[in-house]
Amino acid sequence: PLPISHDTPINPASLPYSCDFEDATENGNWTIVNGSYTNQWYIGDVVNNTPNGSNGLYVSQDTGATNSYDITSASYVWAYRDIDFGTSSGEYLISFDWRDSTESCCDYLKVYIGNPVDVTNVGTSIPAGLATVSTNYNFSSTWRRDTIYANATFQGIKRLYFYWRNDGSVGTSQAIAVDNITVEGIECGRPLNLAVTETSTTSISIEFDAAVSSDNSWDAVIVEHGDEWDETMAINLN
Repeated sequence: PLPISHDTPINPASLPYSCDFEDATENGNWTIVNGSYTNQWYIGDVVNNTPNGSNGLYVSQDTGATNSYDITSASYVWAYRDIDFGTSSGEYLISFDWRDSTESCCDYLKVYIGNPVDVTNVGTSIPAGLATVSTNYNFSSTWRRDTIYANATFQGIKRLYFYWRNDGSVGTSQAIAVDNITVEGIECGRPLNLAVTETSTTSISIEFDAAVSSDNSWDAVIVEHGDEWDETMAINLN
């Protein structure tokens, strides 16, 4: 991939968005910004977590031949996709598969959302306008699937950034790999800080914060542990 960065939107995808890196046309809509660093992003058939698939997004020290990185060479590289987030009044769900087995403190993947900006050779200085929406992803040699909940402020055309950094000190050889990225908008936000504050044989008190300020009605389902449930069992909470 060419180390080209853009500060204007490039063919933004609409929601719901899904990418398993098996479609060559969609892969071409991703921008890779590797600069002159040793450890670089690639899309190829070295790693994959899609059933019957072949490809994934990964960092490599040897022009994509392996999913390994040079632990002694500090690198700060980006892969991104422009997405039209629309006008959801709730939240956005960003999910993806990932794995790496790297230094637990200082070598990791991080996800950002923001306006289109040039990220060529920015190093550790994250450009203004990029919002962190994730934790640091590292220290897992097996595939995991994580979901990020992003609030409704990310509306319109934004850029979804995957940022890999390693500080050039210590670590193990397996670098980051990513597959099966999905982005969708949901109109109903999650209850946050859910807590049971009081119980009795006939009642229960629950407190929580609304993820979206305009939310004013919720449904609750109470079942025995292990029992199945469906929407017809819901009790409305106003």
